[in-house]
Amino acid sequence: MTRKTPLRSKTALKRSNWRPKRKSDAEWQKARKVVLKRSEGRCEARLRGCQGQAHHVHHILRRSQGGKHEESNLLSVCTFCHDFIHANPKEASEKNLLKVRKYDNDDN
Repeated sequence: MTRKTPLRSKTALKRSNWRPKRKSDAEWQKARKVVLKRSEGRCEARLRGCQGQAHHVHHILRRSQGGKHEESNLLSVCTFCHDFIHANPKEASEKNLLKVRKYDNDDN
């Protein structure tokens, strides 16, 4: 990435991919391993168009809505199924692949 405003040096700025580890990273890695082992690396969603090989671990109840890194809240899914679940939340919730927490002030 190059900077638009001039610096003393004419070389481009280097960006680092470093980020501090969160407390939940170790917990997440452990849960992820358990879920992938449980499914033997196969997709657990098995939607039409499924690729079969699981590459993602999906939270049924999203972390932003209070979902935890618990085995009961995780599914191993292929890329196609993971994209489908997030692109079609209504269908995914009907198939119990996604839970949407209802709030008291929701009209739905």
